[in-house]
Amino acid sequence: MNRRFRRSGRRFAALVLSVCAAGGWTSPLAHEPQQTTAVPGFRPESPYAAEFVDSLSAAEIAVLPTLVRRAERTAHSFSSQRQIVAELNESRITTALTKRRRIEMGSLQRASQWDLFQYGLDTIAEQLQGYDTGADYTLVMEILVPGDQAVFGIEVYILDSQRRSAFSFLLNSHHQMFAEAKLVARDKSEASRQEMIGKATQVGLAAFRAQLERAPQPRFSEVRLDENSSRVTIDTAGYPGLAAEKAMALMCESARLTVDRGFRFFRIDQQATGPGSQSSFRITFFHEVPEDVPVADLIGADALGDAELMNAAIDAQEIIQFCR
Repeated sequence: MNRRFRRSGRRFAALVLSVCAAGGWTSPLAHEPQQTTAVPGFRPESPYAAEFVDSLSAAEIAVLPTLVRRAERTAHSFSSQRQIVAELNESRITTALTKRRRIEMGSLQRASQWDLFQYGLDTIAEQLQGYDTGADYTLVMEILVPGDQAVFGIEVYILDSQRRSAFSFLLNSHHQMFAEAKLVARDKSEASRQEMIGKATQVGLAAFRAQLERAPQPRFSEVRLDENSSRVTIDTAGYPGLAAEKAMALMCESARLTVDRGFRFFRIDQQATGPGSQSSFRITFFHEVPEDVPVADLIGADALGDAELMNAAIDAQEIIQFCR
């Protein structure tokens, strides 16, 4: 029979502090910029960006054929799509999957790149409705070529599984990396135009990497070890407040992760200190706790000592009731 030890709010505070000890722990519109900037594109704020960055290394991204928007129609580049998938997988930024679904944008007839960008987000969301990509996110690159011989702008659309913009951004000649790339075809041959599209794709990918570097770094990232456990890395500098408040936030995130995985209990062990303010630990999930593992009940009376708290399985729902 499991040993159960009951804890009041005071004992919950002790648990939080034990975790703490173990852990060691306004932009202008895109079409109106006045000069060249080193910023790698304009990325409108999204409430889903932090979750995207946090989950990126463990996520899967469906990459659709690249859109080549011309004055009369939209073409699709599968070579650009292959280039994106290869780069994302080889760099281990994320796991990229090739999907054949084509997005139809029509002709290039919007008043500004910002209008094109907004229209693109709406159109992709609409055309993905009812289509299961089999991935956590969908990426579509769009290259604007109104005159066939030069690239006017680049858009990178990244939508989550609910078709909401998570990390979408755009580039144009006001951005230094775009201007320096000189995205103009050498001549009127198809080979030259394809070379230009490949170069524009590389610029879009470089901007994506730079956008990730500029984004707030994930404070809580997970790598699954198996169906019942994960290795979690935390950056304690990313949590506001005093040490106990940081530990409380960590416990809340661990409890929510447990519930999201469909489990009831979690256990933290194998703590390790990393560089700077980083720490890592293993979190194991349980539907039912093994006989030899104590279970922390934070609601009732006192029992085991503080030193044993970190070896206990914790009821995620009991933690969540303390969380804001």
